[in-house]
Amino acid sequence: PNTQIANVPGSCEECFCSSLKDPDSDFNIAYCSNIICSTLCPPGQEYEVSPGQCCGKCVQTSCAIAMPTTADESLLTTPSESFHLIMVGETWYPTGDACTSYKCEVADGQFSTVVTKETCVYVREEDCEP
Repeated sequence: PNTQIANVPGSCEECFCSSLKDPDSDFNIAYCSNIICSTLCPPGQEYEVSPGQCCGKCVQTSCAIAMPTTADESLLTTPSESFHLIMVGETWYPTGDACTSYKCEVADGQFSTVVTKETCVYVREEDCEP
């Protein structure tokens, strides 16, 4: 009683054995309900249906760069994050920062973001040869 019953492979139901008895058979009554699959995935991932399975899974499709945002004092909100998605092989330069680049790469199925920060050298015009 009050335990989960093993699912039939491929079944989209989960069943529990209750403590209530069927008056005709004297067996415990089983209650079943549909499994609710979460299709929400983190940034940079997409939900993919898995053939033969009740629920799919999240599969990474791009690199997600967290971009902090500031609080809006007029609305009294708290700081949060938004994300910039970079496809594999793409390089992205954030607005206002031409010295930093982000590139999305994948090796052996693992996604990674390569961050490159260039040191920008300031040259005065009078130091240049005519």
